[in-house]
Amino acid sequence: MIAWLKQLKASFGASFIWLICLIYFTQGFRSFVWTAVSYQLKDRLKLSPSASQFVSSIAFFPWSIKPLYGYGSFFTW
Repeated sequence: MIAWLKQLKASFGASFIWLICLIYFTQGFRSFVWTAVSYQLKDRLKLSPSASQFVSSIAFFPWSIKPLYGYGSFFTW
């Protein structure tokens, strides 16, 4: 494992390794925040699991259509 990291550092540089670590941390922290949001929906707002899932799906809807928007904007040139 250490030899592999040294090979990555030699190939891409230390800044690349730090970037990968930062992205990995950010992705994990995002799920940590959504855990708090789900407890907020369940405990404070007293939502059922189906209502909580509906709220989450509405919140993520813009991210689900983002690829379609990008695909559509690519062909409008």
